[in-house]
Amino acid sequence: MKKSFLESRLRDRLAAKNLSSFDAYTDLLTSPSGSMELRSLYDAVTIGETSFFRCPPQFEAFGKRVLPEVLGRLKEEGTRRLRLWSAGCSNGEEPYSLAMVIQETLGDSVREWTINIAATDISEEALAVARKNVYPEYALRSAPSLYRDKYFKKTDSDFSVNDPVKRMIMLKPLNLAEKVKVNMMKGVDIIFCRNVLLYFKDDFRKVLVQQLHDVLRPGGYLFIGHTESLHSISKAFKLVHFTGAMAYKKA
Repeated sequence: MKKSFLESRLRDRLAAKNLSSFDAYTDLLTSPSGSMELRSLYDAVTIGETSFFRCPPQFEAFGKRVLPEVLGRLKEEGTRRLRLWSAGCSNGEEPYSLAMVIQETLGDSVREWTINIAATDISEEALAVARKNVYPEYALRSAPSLYRDKYFKKTDSDFSVNDPVKRMIMLKPLNLAEKVKVNMMKGVDIIFCRNVLLYFKDDFRKVLVQQLHDVLRPGGYLFIGHTESLHSISKAFKLVHFTGAMAYKKA
């Protein structure tokens, strides 16, 4: 995470708690009552700028290339269970978008599958928004009209995703720095961890990416942010190019 960004957010928290120094703030965080402020700090340093179908070429690649390939492989293996992980899901737009694409791809045959999309984030505030499932129209700015008309319910000036989509999602808090909890995600077919790695230093990126590789099933895919790259971070994946997008595949 960039030092200037972190310092700015820390100063905001100092002002909110009427503290005059970082030492005093450290004392607050390590005090018996510090857990609540630590949660507020997590929320402060987590940027939640997102939208449904953010970066359309990635969702195009997911829906038309990656998802059919993975579903076909699973059927060949004799299973109808698909597991995805939206790591750093923010306010929920990403996992809900993934669920819509899966629903649209499978159609009525979705009933023949067990679909589990784990949606995790360090921010309890962001997860609360996802659970509430009420979004302004601006959050749908990248959503294709097909999905807007078919998978959203309009309530006054806001929108909510419909129940079949919601049922695919399991929202839960998770800190990507907690290795044990990350390892517990083992056995996923596709991971979306977009615009997350850029906030960490290279040493931690390497550790985290290796863990993401380990929890993926063979043949699974990792999507990261369209401006991010695993160059110099990991050689464990095969880079796969799509039209306007790319993903990393576990051999």
